[in-house]
Amino acid sequence: MEKISINEIKKNFAYWAKLVEQGEAIQITKYNRPYLQLTQIAESGLHCGKRFGKTSLKTRLKRATKGHYLSVLSEDRGDG
Repeated sequence: MEKISINEIKKNFAYWAKLVEQGEAIQITKYNRPYLQLTQIAESGLHCGKRFGKTSLKTRLKRATKGHYLSVLSEDRGDG
């Protein structure tokens, strides 16, 4: 595990982030004492299947909401 000062991480964050991405754990020190630890996230928890982003939204309650919620969802997804 690498030990670096908080000032060093401020100066070269991209470099240290790349090391963490490759699996290295980094301990950040403040005033020569352990302060934070950077590690890679084990698993994102988000599963994206084959059909991710390929479906379309269809309204079920058009009369009740006049389809407004559907346009909001489509806009949020970047479809419209």
